[in-house]
Amino acid sequence: MHTASMSIDKTETIRVTVPVSKEVQEVFKRIAEASGSSVGRSMGDWLADTLDAAQTMADLIERARKQPKLVAQELNAYALGLTDLTAEVLDSLRRPVPVTPPVMEAIRPHLYAPDCLSIGPDLPGKDGWKIRRNLVIEDLLVATMDYGGDSQRGWLRFEMTGKGCEWVRDWKGMAALVGTLDSADIRRVDLAVDTYDGSVTHEKVLAAYEAGSFKREGGGRNPKLKKVESSDVTDGRTIYIGARTSSRFLRCYEKGWEQVAKVGLPEQFKKLGLVIDFENGRGPVRVADYYRVEAEFKAVDGAVLPWTMLSDPDPYFAGAAPFCAGLVEVAPKRIPMMPSEFDAKASLAASMEHCRTAYGGLLRSLLEIYGDT
Repeated sequence: MHTASMSIDKTETIRVTVPVSKEVQEVFKRIAEASGSSVGRSMGDWLADTLDAAQTMADLIERARKQPKLVAQELNAYALGLTDLTAEVLDSLRRPVPVTPPVMEAIRPHLYAPDCLSIGPDLPGKDGWKIRRNLVIEDLLVATMDYGGDSQRGWLRFEMTGKGCEWVRDWKGMAALVGTLDSADIRRVDLAVDTYDGSVTHEKVLAAYEAGSFKREGGGRNPKLKKVESSDVTDGRTIYIGARTSSRFLRCYEKGWEQVAKVGLPEQFKKLGLVIDFENGRGPVRVADYYRVEAEFKAVDGAVLPWTMLSDPDPYFAGAAPFCAGLVEVAPKRIPMMPSEFDAKASLAASMEHCRTAYGGLLRSLLEIYGDT
């Protein structure tokens, strides 16, 4: 860490504190050489040699207050003539995150092609984040990282796409990252089961819903259901079950027709008996028989998403609904729920009332004999 103090007209002191990497120090040395300064001087010495430039900047700021448009035009013209060396310095100083962030290096060993993983340039962030960067394997987007922003409190959001998940070779290793990444937690996990034999269809999902097979454990009312249909069944049909903002949300849809739409197959070839090899290891599949049931879990409403969802997902998928449990041959696991503040207070009040009823007489007798000491 280098600190330099500069005085302008002996009336104002500007303190500049800049974290300088070895690469940036080398760039400053090269600029110092170009300006005739001694290479052996420290960064502070080099900055002290540029007081004239600081005075020029102060004059420029004052002039910009009076003639903003003119100064803006001058600066723009000057910027177009900046050297590549100056651009290199600015880029090094502006970059707030290392070229290879810790989270990227943490997941790299668990991928099929670890050496091919690379990170893209800074992009505008989304959802309140300042910066987004893409993680790619060749030209395939496998994950995104979002960071920065006043309301994010130093957090980094990592999202892996469905295609990215196909590149993970060691999910147990991914689940073990909870012990590697500082304060990391899971905010959302999507789990899906695909069927290719026509055993699950749009009509069967609707019938299961009417039979109550999507109710939560303990019964209650059916969650909300929304259908997306077309007059042409080859367009594909989708069923949404539950609220998108809740901790559990289900999507059931005709995956085969969705894939056909993605490749842009001409309408004249879209027939109910169409057979396609989707290159997923299943061989030729009747498109109408390819169906997906997808459960989206989110850490909201007190839900806590355990890291074992990454290494052992089937029980959690089964726990999403009785219908889902019928698709996998494992015992279902429910997502653990943190008690709400209201539930905790209600539980304490109930315990105190139980204690008063069961042991009130004994406690009064003890107080009369021994007092409150």
